[in-house]
Parts: sequence; structure tokens; C-alpha cells
Amino acid sequence: MDPISIVFSPSNQHFAYPGISSSSKCIIIREQSTGHKVSTLLGVPFSIEILSFSSDGRRLATVSYNQPIHVWDVLSGEPVQSIFTGSVGRIYKCTLSADWGAFATVSQDHEIRVYNLREGNNFGESDTHNGIIEKLIRKPIAGPSTGPLLATRVGRCNVRLWNTTTAETYHQFMVEDNSIVLQVAFSSEGRMVAAICGISFVYVWSVETLTLLRKLNHSSGTQGEGSLLFSSDSSLLVACRGGLVRIWNTSTMTRIFQWDNWKEGIYYMLNIYGLSCDDTWLAGEDRREIHVLNIRTKAQICSMNPSSHTFEGYLGSSGAMSPTDASLLAVNRYANPEPSLIELWKIGEELQLVGSLALPEVISPRISFSQDGYYIACGLRCIEIMPNSLRLYAGNSPPESFRDSGFRTSSFLAYHDGWIHSGFPRLALMPIPVDLQAVELDQQMLAYGESIVIMSNTDDPILVDCSPLLARARRGELLRVKYQPPDDC
Repeated sequence: MDPISIVFSPSNQHFAYPGISSSSKCIIIREQSTGHKVSTLLGVPFSIEILSFSSDGRRLATVSYNQPIHVWDVLSGEPVQSIFTGSVGRIYKCTLSADWGAFATVSQDHEIRVYNLREGNNFGESDTHNGIIEKLIRKPIAGPSTGPLLATRVGRCNVRLWNTTTAETYHQFMVEDNSIVLQVAFSSEGRMVAAICGISFVYVWSVETLTLLRKLNHSSGTQGEGSLLFSSDSSLLVACRGGLVRIWNTSTMTRIFQWDNWKEGIYYMLNIYGLSCDDTWLAGEDRREIHVLNIRTKAQICSMNPSSHTFEGYLGSSGAMSPTDASLLAVNRYANPEPSLIELWKIGEELQLVGSLALPEVISPRISFSQDGYYIACGLRCIEIMPNSLRLYAGNSPPESFRDSGFRTSSFLAYHDGWIHSGFPRLALMPIPVDLQAVELDQQMLAYGESIVIMSNTDDPILVDCSPLLARARRGELLRVKYQPPDDC
């Protein structure tokens, strides 16, 4: 399956994406503010690689590998021009001139070509259109880069790396023995990817060399997906299924820790929150209790969770360890229709509750700390840590310690109820049409910075760069009314 990249018109009035109409490939164009369908472009080549709006948003160009370039009228959906580029290989970048009269491309043979759309021929590097050539040169021209990568399970037995910058498949790892891929995790610096496969093994691959580093034995004899994570410095890999926990050193790929007794008294499949910043504590929950394990002494701490028994429709919890204080654990307990409850715990001889805060809605159960450990991000909300309590952050923009922290930066974007929502500023940014079959589960959504990746029922990642919408929202140009989804959205 190919990733689905949503492309906005320059004014953000419309967005376009590849879809299916009557079992045929098509391009669907919708209004950004309501999701209403504007037009459907039929008869497009099956392998669309690039969509490019003209500067006024009234034309859309579609580009396929070694296929004619098609230019379409956005409102009518009718083709207005078709140009065959010749065998130039893959086209990396393209743009339409403001008057719709010229179309420029940068292709695999490193040539910049400008086409006369009115006469259907090649301008060459004419001075008349230096403006669009300069626009192309200022963009990255190189082919697929390592960029921010997303790892997903494809089918039953494959792990695929997607480049979320170029919206292309970066690599696909094959799993031996046709074992089902259950969980996938990236190391913190993005150099390794690991997967729990079947009931017996954990595979670890190198993202740099695209080779299998080690096939680790993790036979638990239990069903369920389990939990898989790297430590903050990527030196350790933790796998847990049922109550069986194993930890490996990623440099030597040797097992340094095994704990079988944790399964005693486990009420439900254990969900691992994470490791403390000093790699002393491992925390998780089983939908009844919070469990904390001292890796060095194998001492186990449990705390009853009365909230899960009083919450009607309790769904589970997520948690995160502080990056600066090894003894602090943040937990988000979420239920339906109750509010989400954020708790801050201090780990010692027993767990002590530092403070709690009920949130008015559950947009996303994901929870994380800021880099300095002073704030907690949960969905669209930012929470400030006080000496003995928690309170909602009152600023109009996220704290600086949430910004520019790399690919795994906390994001105040979330997908919920058919919309992508923003926390700063607080509003619904855009609808995701139902024909994309987006999956509204926390493990099927990854937000980083001003971009979001949403998985669909077809295993296609839906890639959305929200930066142009957020820029308009901060200027007060993006106003939103209550959204009523039309029948075709």
C-alpha cells in the first residue's frame, strides 16, 4: 500500500488526495473548512506520485512515473491539458505558473524542464519563466531521504518504514516464519526499529544499514500484542507480554534482565509505560493496578487503582516517566464518557500521589513530559507541574521546552471524531473524509511537531502537514463553525 499525502491549495481553501471511485483510481478535491466534495478527477494514472496546485488554487497538476502530466480544473474536475514528458525518470518536484501557462519539473536525470501548457511543448530554460525555476531550485531536489520515519505493520508479516517527508516507502523488512507482527518500536535516535513477532521472537533491524541486527528469543506462551520500547538513550530494549519482562543491551544484543514473577497477580495484559531516566524503574499497568519494578533489585511496587473501578466505561491508561526526575511518573486514565484523569506519582518504597487533575475531554490518551520535566502534554492540553498539585497551563503557545526536540517532540495535534484538532490555538483544523477510513485509536496516530500521521483500515498512512493551517490559525484567519459531515464526507 502507498501512503496517502493530503495536499493543500496555496490559500488552504481546498485539499486534494488520491482515492477510489467505482473501483478506479481518482483524485478527490474537498473544501478545507467543511470537508464538502468539490470535484472528483477521474481517469488519472494508477500510480500518482505528485499533486501540485497552481498559485491561485484553480488548477491541479498530477504527475505519475513516466506518464503524461495532467492538468485539471479544480472546480469542474475536467482535464484541461496533458503533456508527455518523455522518459525522464521519476519527477521529484513540480509547480504550475500563476497564469497556468507553464509547468516546471525537476526529475531523476537532474534536469529542470519547463513546459508550455498552451502549446504543449518544452520551453527549455526560458528566461520568461525563471520565477518558477527559482521556486523549484529553492526546494529540496534530492530523492528520498531518511527524514522522519514512521514504522507500521503491513499485512501480517512485514514491517514497513515510511518517509513522512517525501510520503514514500523507505524500506520494508520481511519477517521470517510468517510470524505475525504485533508491536513495532523505534529507538529514540531513530537508528533501530524493533518488532514483537508471533509468540516467540523480537526482531531488531538497523535503519542505517537496513539489515537484521538480531532475532531475540522472547517466548512467553501468552497471546496478545504486548509492549515494546527502547530506553531514552536507546541503550536498552524492553519487551513485555503477559507478566514476562525481558531487557536487552542494544550494543551487545545480550539479555541483561528477565523477570517472570511479574505475571503473578496480573489482572490483565500488562501495558508498559516506560523506563525511568536512570534506567532503574520500569512502570506499567494492568487495568487494575499501577505496577513499578526496580530493575536492579527486582523489588515490585503495586498501587490499587480505585479510579478504574469507579469509571464507567473504563478504557485503560497511558503513562510516561519524567526525563529529569527518575522518581516521577505521569499517568492518564481515560474512560468513556467520563473525563480523563491525569495523575502524578512519586516512586519510593511505595507509590505516593503528588497531584491529580480531571480534563474535560479525551481527545487523545497520549501523555508525555516536556524536556525540562516541568510540564505534561496530554492530547491537546498542557499541564503545569506544581510542588504538590497539577494545573492547566494558561499560555497562548506551548512552553519552549516542548519545541524543537526532534522527531519525537510532543505535539498538540490529535485526530478525533473525524477532525484533526489543534491545542495551540485551540480549534478543529480540518476534517478527514470517511472514504480514507481513518482509524481513531491512539496507537494508530502519531503527531510530531506540526505534522500528523493517521493510520487507516487499509493500512495506508494518511500524512498531513498542518503547518500552513496552523500559520493561518495563529493569524486569526481560520474560523470554524460547528461541523456537520455531509453524506460524501
